[in-house]
Amino acid sequence: MTILALLCVLILTGCSSEDNAVVNRQKSIVILYDNDVHCSIDGYAKIAGLRDAIAASDTAWSAAVSSGDFLQGGMAGALSQGEYIIDIMRNVGYAAVTLGNHEFDYGGQRMKDLLAKLNAPVICTNFFDMGASRPYYAAYIIRSYGSRRVAFVGVVMPETMVNESYSFYDNDGNQLYDLRTDDVTSLVQTAVDEGAQPGSRLCGAAVALGRGETCAGHFVA
Repeated sequence: MTILALLCVLILTGCSSEDNAVVNRQKSIVILYDNDVHCSIDGYAKIAGLRDAIAASDTAWSAAVSSGDFLQGGMAGALSQGEYIIDIMRNVGYAAVTLGNHEFDYGGQRMKDLLAKLNAPVICTNFFDMGASRPYYAAYIIRSYGSRRVAFVGVVMPETMVNESYSFYDNDGNQLYDLRTDDVTSLVQTAVDEGAQPGSRLCGAAVALGRGETCAGHFVA
C-alpha cells in the first residue's frame, strides 16, 4: 500500500525559560492516532476507551486523531457507502481528522457530505475545489492542553489524484478538485508557520504516513 495521508503534530509552548520550566512540570501529552482502519469497526471503541482511560488517570493529557482511510474497505462501508462508519466515528470525539486516498472512493461530493456529519474538525491543506483560492477544509487546528498548544496539520497525498482519478473529474472530463501536486510541500510549510504563531516555538513534530510509520523534521517551525 502506498503512503496515504499525513497528519503533522506540532507541540507549541512559550519561548521564555521560565515558561519552559513550568511546562516541564506539567503532565505529558499523549496523542493516539488511527489510520488505514478500512471499516474495521471494533477498533473505534478501543481508541476512545484508551484515550479516556489516560485522561481519567490524570497523569497525561490525551487526544485521538485520525490520519485517514476510514470510509472504504469492509461490508459496513460498502453497504452504506461509508455512512455507517461516520455514524461510529462521530461518537469517538476526535481532536482532528484528515483525509486518505480512500475517502475519495465514493466520489468527492459523497466524501464532503459524509464528513459534514462527522462532528469533528476535518483538516487538509491541499484539497481544493477546482479554481478555489483556499482549501475546502481548514489547513490546521490548534488545541490547548494545559498551558500548551498543539497544532494538528493535515494533508492528503497528491498521488490520490492518480489512484482515485475518477473522483476528480465529472462525466465530461472537467476537473472538479485539485490536490495542488506542485506546491503541496509549500502549503504544508505555510500551515506549520501559521500554527507556530509568533511567541511560540516547535517542541516536537510527528507525521503519520500510513502503515504505522512515523517521521519527524520534514517541516520547520
